[in-house]
Amino acid sequence: MNEEQPPLNEEEVDQEVMTTPQGPSKSFVMLHPWLVLGMLLVFMAGVAFASFQWFLNALVHSREERVVPDLKGKSIEQALDVLSPMNLAMMKEGVEFDDTIPPGSVIKQMPPSGLTVREGKVIRVTISSGGEVVFVPDLSGKPLAEAQNLLRSVGLLPGALTQAHSQIYETGWIIEQMPESGSVLNTGQMVDLRVSKGPPPKGTLLMPDFVNRPIAHAQQWAEENDLKIGIQENMDSEVMPGLV
Repeated sequence: MNEEQPPLNEEEVDQEVMTTPQGPSKSFVMLHPWLVLGMLLVFMAGVAFASFQWFLNALVHSREERVVPDLKGKSIEQALDVLSPMNLAMMKEGVEFDDTIPPGSVIKQMPPSGLTVREGKVIRVTISSGGEVVFVPDLSGKPLAEAQNLLRSVGLLPGALTQAHSQIYETGWIIEQMPESGSVLNTGQMVDLRVSKGPPPKGTLLMPDFVNRPIAHAQQWAEENDLKIGIQENMDSEVMPGLV
C-alpha cells in the first residue's frame, strides 16, 4: 500500500523548479548571449591581429635587401650621399672625442658594415668631435713639481724645461710658460716651462719686461746701461702702435 507523500510547501516548490533537469535555469539563459558576444569579439580580434601581422610581413619582405656600407671616416653629408641611393636612413646616436678622426665624421655605426638589411633600415652612427680640448692653466709663480702635477691633472704634459735667473721668483718656481695660460690645447700636448735659478750673481744685468710699454722706456733703459737696441715693426700685432 503506497503511502501518500505530504504536499510540498511553497519554498520547496520553488527549489524544485530551480533544480529541474529539464533545461537550463533562468539565470543561465540570461547570461548565455553575453558569453557568445565575448567569444565573438575575441575571435574578431584574433583575426584582425593575424591580418595585421600578415600585412607587415608582406610589406617588409617586399623591400629589397641591401649590404650596409662602411661609413667610418665619412662626413655626415658623405654618409647620406652613400645611404640615400640605397634607400637606407641614418640617425646620429651620439658624439665622442677622437683624435684620429676629423670632427663631424663617423666614428662607428650600427648595424656594422657588411651586414645585409632591408630597405628603410636606419643606420645609427656616432660622430667625432675631434680631440678633447682643455685650457692651459696659469703656472706662473708655482713650484715646478706643483706645476707639473697641475698640467697632468688637466690632460697636458710638461714640455721643455729651461732655467733663468730671476729677482722676482724663488729658485725652482715657474717664471714663464709657453703656451700662455688660457690657451686652448688638445689633451696630450706639451707646455714648455722656464724655471727660476734664483737671483743673478752680482753685476749681472737682467732684462726688464717691456711688453705693452712704450718703446721710449726700452730706449731709455738701454742708454742707461750702455746698450744698443734694435727696433722691428710688426703691422699684424694686436698691441697698440708705439708699444713693445
